[in-house]
Amino acid sequence: MKLFIRLLLALFLLSPVAAYAQDDGKDKEPKKEKMSKAKRKAEKKKWKEQRKQLKKEKKAVKKHHKRIQDKKTQKKMRKNKRKANRNNKHQGQPFFKRIFSKKS
Repeated sequence: MKLFIRLLLALFLLSPVAAYAQDDGKDKEPKKEKMSKAKRKAEKKKWKEQRKQLKKEKKAVKKHHKRIQDKKTQKKMRKNKRKANRNNKHQGQPFFKRIFSKKS
């Protein structure tokens, strides 16, 4: 009886592995068609314009946020910004750049 239970348990545990061992390939996305150079260039230009517009909007939101603060808060924000710049200014290169840079 114990042997039968062990065999049944082993069969139960290994059955999902066998069921999903291979992919039938039906779920894969179709290959993208090659775009012409002009179309690719136009898409890149469109993407750049969108990115530029998004940056402009973010900058306007940030400027508005700063402008609506009272004088005391603006002063505190400037002070904290200066302090952060002072602390971040003298940091060295990240360790991976130091490790993988060419030695002269």
